[in-house]
This record gives sequence, structure tokens and C-alpha cells, in this order.
Amino acid sequence: MSMNQRNYFILTGAMGGGKSTILKLLKKMDINCVSEPARVILYEQRLISAAGVPENDPNLFTQLMLSRATILYKNNAVERSLLHVFDRGIPDLIAYAELFNLETNIYYNAAEAYRYNPNVFFFKGWGGNLYN
Repeated sequence: MSMNQRNYFILTGAMGGGKSTILKLLKKMDINCVSEPARVILYEQRLISAAGVPENDPNLFTQLMLSRATILYKNNAVERSLLHVFDRGIPDLIAYAELFNLETNIYYNAAEAYRYNPNVFFFKGWGGNLYN
């Protein structure tokens, strides 16, 4: 079963592109912003010296991110009428899987099942401009 949340928008792009700055401004405007799961997973896994970090087990790390991203998607669906802005989304995990040379089927399946607004805001890295 596919979920399609047209009020879910993704901010994505390279590091240093300004996503965090925009998210801070949106939060000040009381817009619900959903953090990228990677930072939390890295923190949690390193805190307990676990394997779920890219340098130890990229497959586990990417699957942990998929699990967390799916939960974040579903938990925010409770407030269907509100605008939600995601710091990266489930489709970004396809790129992680490809970067780590992993099997991508589960990531494509999840991206198909959990749909966002088709307008994605892409940030170029290190001083680039915002594209829609």
C-alpha cells in the first residue's frame, strides 16, 4: 500500500548547501521540520560502539536509516493537514545504497511506498543556489 503525502516536502543536496540554515528558519516560522536520521543513528551507534556506522557496516547503517526514515514518515502522517519539511527523505537512501554498492531494491520499494510531494528542493554544495 502506497502513502502519498503531498504536504511532505524534501530538502536535499550536498553538504554545505544551506539545508540546515533553511530548516532553522522554517522552524522559527513554526513549520514542522523532520531531521535527517543519519546524524542520530551515527551518534547512537558510536555511543555504544555498535557496528551500524558506514565505516564498519554500511549495509546495517543504511538499513537503520531506512527504518528510522520510515518511522519518521509515518509518525508525521498523523497531522495530515500540516506542512512537513524533511531534511532528506526516503529516496535519498537510494543514493546511500548506491554509494556503498548495496542492493537497492528495498530502498526503491520504500521510496515507492512512502511518497512525498513531487517538488523537491535541491541544494548545491558549498555556496550553490536553491533549485526546485
